[in-house]
Amino acid sequence: MRIEMILPVALVLLITACGGGGGTGPGGSASTAQPLDYATPVLVSETLRFAVLEGSQAHTCGTATDGSTWCWGQNEYGELGTSAVLDRCDIPGIKLVDCTGTPQRVATAPAFASLTSSLGGGNTCGITAQGASWCWGFGIGGQLGDGRSANSVQPVAVAGALQWALLRKSTSAGTACGLTLAGESWCWGPNGNLWGNGGSAGAASPVRIDWGRSLVALDLGEQHGCGLTSSGQAWCWGSNWYGQLGLGTAGGSGGLDKSTRPLRVLGAQVFRSIAAGSDHSCALDDAGAAWCWGIGSAVGSAGNTAIYVGTPQAVAGSHVFTALASGQLHSCGLTAAGVIWCWGQNLSGALGDGTHTDATVPVRVQASVNFTQLAHRANCALTADGQAWCWGDNSYGQAGRRSTYAK
Repeated sequence: MRIEMILPVALVLLITACGGGGGTGPGGSASTAQPLDYATPVLVSETLRFAVLEGSQAHTCGTATDGSTWCWGQNEYGELGTSAVLDRCDIPGIKLVDCTGTPQRVATAPAFASLTSSLGGGNTCGITAQGASWCWGFGIGGQLGDGRSANSVQPVAVAGALQWALLRKSTSAGTACGLTLAGESWCWGPNGNLWGNGGSAGAASPVRIDWGRSLVALDLGEQHGCGLTSSGQAWCWGSNWYGQLGLGTAGGSGGLDKSTRPLRVLGAQVFRSIAAGSDHSCALDDAGAAWCWGIGSAVGSAGNTAIYVGTPQAVAGSHVFTALASGQLHSCGLTAAGVIWCWGQNLSGALGDGTHTDATVPVRVQASVNFTQLAHRANCALTADGQAWCWGDNSYGQAGRRSTYAK
């Protein structure tokens, strides 16, 4: 049996919190004692106001209301879009890397209408209002889409001059797949079955994908992807070890291990949005109810104790969500009232409920403000006036506060 669990780096190495020095910077928030993580949301900046926000495992980026783009957290591969001298995060057992909890401006970035980041891949891409895409950060495997296999601290234009309507990064190596304004599907970066096109090799620039049907929405997990047709049917491809393809079985229990082509998710549900976590998938139906399938600890269904859940299960609580986002082994939903509910793994405070206790059913994010936008990767959100709030792991400053490991 394959064992595959993703844990926050800081908590694998050190479960108990330790103290650290405080720090402030332009647009940053002051603090004198820095914990390893924040189990409730903290304000990222007193001055910056954001229109778009996206998080990842080790860095966070946002586009401000004036069109400027800012990033904070780890900067090992140039994923913050800056060569400025930053703190150095010295995490036990991990090599010394640049880091900061203070937003850094991505100097050459155009104004982005949307952002997408890889959870563990160290790169981010943005789409402008005109549909052009630019990427920066880790690109050794062709993840930046510019035809090269190289990192870049500056945003580089994705090759092909395509006009993008939607772009999503995988949770692991930074594979990207997206939909153009013309309704075409394209992918680049490492493949590993994430493209859903029969398992061909990856590429450093976009490759046209034939999924056998047109999709209007999609998302990528660690080793699987899912998409929606215009009629609300869900189709998934890639790894099915934990039942994340929604076929009724799981590779880990003797069922289908993977599919290199999209297969239809079982059930009669009609969905309007979909989100892929590392080893689970979730979707919202037309009524705003959330459904999840895949690794049992992340599906959020009451009374579930199964390791694998092969079909969509209703998330407990009868919540009505306007938006849904999935992280590593957890997901969150945003209600019309501005409240966020999360479920799944909580070792690093990723559920935002003030605890570090896993939750098999949704728990409320404990915040003093109401939110209007949820980051795609779940651990950050925006208020109506553009304030950015983040919670969870802060080993590199990705929650917007100085890391306790910073020197």
